[in-house]
Amino acid sequence: MPDESLEPTATPTPAAAAPELSEEERLEQAKALYIEAEQKAAAEDWPAAVELYEQAYFLVPGKHGFALKVGTSADKAGDCKKATQYLEHFVTYAEPDKYGDDLKQAKKILAALNKQGCD
Repeated sequence: MPDESLEPTATPTPAAAAPELSEEERLEQAKALYIEAEQKAAAEDWPAAVELYEQAYFLVPGKHGFALKVGTSADKAGDCKKATQYLEHFVTYAEPDKYGDDLKQAKKILAALNKQGCD
């Protein structure tokens, strides 16, 4: 069962995500956060990468690739609950035509997390 707290209409947004930002400004900020998160991931600083990917996701929750990045980074950081939450969201909402291989990867990680007893 997907986590309804991550559904598009119920996606949590931190107070820092100012509603006065235009969609273009949110996208630009998300891109900057993504670049920084990728640097943290390359350095295997998974907790920092999770935080940055999640901030990017909150800015543009319709970009399901960010949910995948949060989930996979959270898995590597050892946060199985957050990994499960975001990966389930990704599997539920990502477009198969666009994210076919990523969906397979997410399902594989979810299966491993479930096998470990994380739910």
